[in-house]
Amino acid sequence: MVDERDILSIFKQLGALRENDHFVYASGYHGSTYVAKEMLYVYPEVTWVLCEEMKNLCGKGWEIDCVIGPEKGGMILSQWVGYLLAQSTGRQVTSVFAHKLVPPTGGNGFTFMQEYGNFIDGKNIFVVEDIINTGGTVKNIVSLVCDWGGIVKAVGALWNRGNMTLQDMRLAPKSFALVNKSFPRWSKAECPLCASDIPVNTQFGRGKEFLARQTI
Repeated sequence: MVDERDILSIFKQLGALRENDHFVYASGYHGSTYVAKEMLYVYPEVTWVLCEEMKNLCGKGWEIDCVIGPEKGGMILSQWVGYLLAQSTGRQVTSVFAHKLVPPTGGNGFTFMQEYGNFIDGKNIFVVEDIINTGGTVKNIVSLVCDWGGIVKAVGALWNRGNMTLQDMRLAPKSFALVNKSFPRWSKAECPLCASDIPVNTQFGRGKEFLARQTI
């Protein structure tokens, strides 16, 4: 078992936790800290350790049939967690992913390949995600699974950055994140980093898009 401090140390060592800089998040808010989840997946052995912990926290009691994650990072997690659950329980555990719809398709933002129906309908599902911000993506996946006849038994994430706990979101009977830690964020008008003329990071987050809009 690894605790939250161990996981934070892993994020820092691998450059997946960026601090003391000026970032623009996907939500449009600004902040000084950024979780660069993609840096974790460069190291399969690290991904394995984190997925092993997700598997442990999920537990064996739910008899999970299928692990589901959204593209792209969630796909990696669902594969590893599904494999580890199968190894530890001796049961067949499948893994599928939800792919994001391209606007203006509509709907709740995600869908499954039709061929995945037999792996979801009537099955016990474990939904996995890497970073939760507002919770919108994972809520959409849970809703989609239910629409397809799946029974969501557990929801797990690497990092919950939202101000609400996963339990408050009432996503599933078992909901958890390996790290529960939020950071201050500000609108552009309120951002102290903008006020201090600290350059926007263009390597991570939506800094490039933000700067491009400022020149229009």
